[in-house]
Amino acid sequence: MNTYHMMLDVRDNIGEDAASHWGDNDVLRKLNAAQRKVANLFILTSGDWLIKSKDITPVASVIALPTDCAKPVYLEETSSGYPISLNGNIRERYLTRISGAVIYDGAVEAYMAQDSIVVNKDSYTTGVTLWYQKRIPDLHAGAAGSNSAATILELELVNEPKRVDDYYNNVSVEIVDGTGTGIIEDISDYVGLTYRATIVGTIASGAHYGTVSELPEESHDLIVLEASLMLLAKPSSSIEPTVFKYMLERTKQARTDLEEWISTRVASHGQIRQTEDY
Repeated sequence: MNTYHMMLDVRDNIGEDAASHWGDNDVLRKLNAAQRKVANLFILTSGDWLIKSKDITPVASVIALPTDCAKPVYLEETSSGYPISLNGNIRERYLTRISGAVIYDGAVEAYMAQDSIVVNKDSYTTGVTLWYQKRIPDLHAGAAGSNSAATILELELVNEPKRVDDYYNNVSVEIVDGTGTGIIEDISDYVGLTYRATIVGTIASGAHYGTVSELPEESHDLIVLEASLMLLAKPSSSIEPTVFKYMLERTKQARTDLEEWISTRVASHGQIRQTEDY
């Protein structure tokens, strides 16, 4: 489900088909808050749902985390495959400190330091591979801006697109009406200063679009319900308590259903695994 359709579903749930108390940018903020909440379900559950890897060359023993890294999971030397333990922390650095520039002379450990990993060894520059849980890009939707054209989709400014270059790179976007209807393409480049995304196809000003969440499609309904509930919790006028209770129960059930579905990712789920022969 793309974000534009998510917004329509949210408006239907809160009884506000056209923007009144809540503008589209308000709905988008709640959808993104809901997406972050649902993403945590995947991050905190077994199964390595959001894992990706990247080869990195340390500089003076410091490994800069990728910009989309939410949480490091596993680290090893790329060439040798030797693991680098992430169990250490800065308060224990001298307990396992390795001096010298030898590539591998024993168990190497590393510790976190803000947006970096520091290998607890002097002058460490051996290439490493980092596996990490990725941060899911925010959702976005709106009407294409006046500079939209062949290969260019200008995101709607009033809906607060990210101002960071390349933020939406590789995010899938769908054109739902107007010129370009039916286009579903990945954004190959994004310029934060101009809010322009490069995609295959021609889009005209005013065409509605929506990015597609990188979370599994099975979680999209819960994102809509969580966002709707947040908006209903602070309505512009009083809401019938039974309606709010109904939405609350729907959201709880959807969350339970998703948690059960997520758990099936684990191999041999619900079975006994034999680990030793007798």
